[in-house]
Amino acid sequence: MSDYTLTIENHPAQARHPITGKPLFRAGVPVPLFPDERSVRLDGVVIAYVSDKKNVLFIVPESRLGPIAAEAVALVERELGPVKKTTSVTEVEPDDDGEWEDEYE
Repeated sequence: MSDYTLTIENHPAQARHPITGKPLFRAGVPVPLFPDERSVRLDGVVIAYVSDKKNVLFIVPESRLGPIAAEAVALVERELGPVKKTTSVTEVEPDDDGEWEDEYE
């Protein structure tokens, strides 16, 4: 048994009015930012989003998650069906001097 819990929950983001920026409600219920958007949580913390097209976007570099990333994808496949695409944010680290390199210089 693992020492952590992976869950799939409704996406926490709420749509906002494009001009005023105020949260949108329909009949008193918050309007989601995306339809059927879900989040994958590790011990309650969002680590990835799952779109209605079953794409998984990790917001934590997969290299930091280790085997948990594969477990998260397997959970999505068990609960929602085959995953079409998996993407992740890129992990960036400073160079040996502790400075951030600019590739475009």
